[in-house]
Amino acid sequence: MVIEIPNYRAPSRNKTSYSKHWGAYHAQREEAKQLVWAAVKKRQIPFDCQVDITIEAFFSKRPKDGSNIDDKIFIDCLRDPGISIIKDDSPKYVRYITKGSFLSTTDKMVITIKPV
Repeated sequence: MVIEIPNYRAPSRNKTSYSKHWGAYHAQREEAKQLVWAAVKKRQIPFDCQVDITIEAFFSKRPKDGSNIDDKIFIDCLRDPGISIIKDDSPKYVRYITKGSFLSTTDKMVITIKPV
């Protein structure tokens, strides 16, 4: 399954870290949840197996360091009861999470979920 979120700059861990005020993370997560929901467009049947998740962030200018892209927000969205693409983000259901940062002509996020 591939989820594409167009015209979106991936959030930085520097802005969403739990070490900051909890409200910063919560606001970013709510925005991400709405974007993922809009991209998915309908409730999915959760993967009932272990999956690999790839998060790719594309930037039209000044790409962030790959390690600084906040993947936790999107993993939480995938297991949110309203979206339910994965049952849980524990090792029982998620084997690998990889992420990358790329220079592109437009800002976007692409989340790929593949059954193992």
